[in-house]
Amino acid sequence: MLLLSRKNAKAPRIYRILFFIGVMSGIVFPACAERKYFVGTTFDAVGGISNQLGQTGFTLAETAPFFSVYPSIDLKSVGEHSKLDLDYTFSLSRFYSSTNITTTSHVATGGFTAQLGAKTHLRVSDTFDTMPNYSTINVLKGFTITPQGFQYVFEPQLNKNFSKGDSGNIGLDVDLTPKSFLTFAGSASYRHYDSTVSHSYFPDQLRVEGSLEFSHKHSTRTIWSLKYKAWQNDYEDNFPTTRSHAATLGLSRVLSPGLNLTLEAGPAYVETASYVSYVVNANISKQLKTSRFDAGYSHNAGDSTGIGGASESHQGRLGFLQPLGRTTSISFQASAFRQSQMETGAYSYWGASGSAGLAQKLGEYFVTSIGASYTTNIGNSVNNYLYKSAYVSVGYRLPDFWRIER
Repeated sequence: MLLLSRKNAKAPRIYRILFFIGVMSGIVFPACAERKYFVGTTFDAVGGISNQLGQTGFTLAETAPFFSVYPSIDLKSVGEHSKLDLDYTFSLSRFYSSTNITTTSHVATGGFTAQLGAKTHLRVSDTFDTMPNYSTINVLKGFTITPQGFQYVFEPQLNKNFSKGDSGNIGLDVDLTPKSFLTFAGSASYRHYDSTVSHSYFPDQLRVEGSLEFSHKHSTRTIWSLKYKAWQNDYEDNFPTTRSHAATLGLSRVLSPGLNLTLEAGPAYVETASYVSYVVNANISKQLKTSRFDAGYSHNAGDSTGIGGASESHQGRLGFLQPLGRTTSISFQASAFRQSQMETGAYSYWGASGSAGLAQKLGEYFVTSIGASYTTNIGNSVNNYLYKSAYVSVGYRLPDFWRIER
């Protein structure tokens, strides 16, 4: 899960630290107690048509048939005081046009939680990807709740295999009283673009963040919080380093069983550009046994969307999985962003992407689905594009083909 940049010396150091913490946590803590291990796998074969004709261009008047496979494997390790989750997905796609193209992509995620003592809890997670179309993968798998924390929202769908990313998070929760606790958190996100892509608008970039949060449990359903956080964005070239600070007031509320609301808002100061702004994060999610729902909105100051330099950006997302009877379900996931560049004020950019699928179970382990995906990005750049596809898939699901306790 390590991704290194030759031109950015800060990235290797940060990721060595995060990766070392994650690996040691996943190895040392699970070995200290009796545990249960689960291994599962999925496999999706997808065929369809799209307007994808090349790595850097397309013609709307033409369509290109394509075929993709998405095998994945998932490992879970559960103990009395800790839990480890590891997942890897591989993608191979073949586009048939005047110039046939074969692409490969990878997504690897890991998460570890542990109770270090009576009053201390550790959380570590990391995600590495070269996958340009996250929403299609999530829809094929039945949609999963979007993980919390910073994420680049720009999805370079058209130019396949020209980006790689790694995001790591670590948090330490310390209980002060039965109703109050402190959270120390840190994160780092890195995005690398191939040298074949113009770096005038696609620079390699590194984002780091640190925060301190005090939370108080007002009732069984309500938690109030006060947070200070600082973050910095470094770019390979053309865009200057930016550093920002924010103080926010937060609310977490259980509206009903399985339905959770989180709000966070407060003033922000962009230090390197010397101006005052604000940050907002709002999210509502519902996760029951047979259905899932997640919606959110955020405004970030002096931050990056994954394209260009630091900007004022608005981001929104929506996703759900809804059963339509005992064997049929519909999945949908969409996201959109709009950014206004800080450095010149001329580089505004917006983008939207989404996928929808209708799935039908075929017995205990197989599922077939039909769906479509859509991605567009528009700004003051020659890299504007519109990508559309429609597909049919057959999937195999075996959540626990191997299980052991020791």
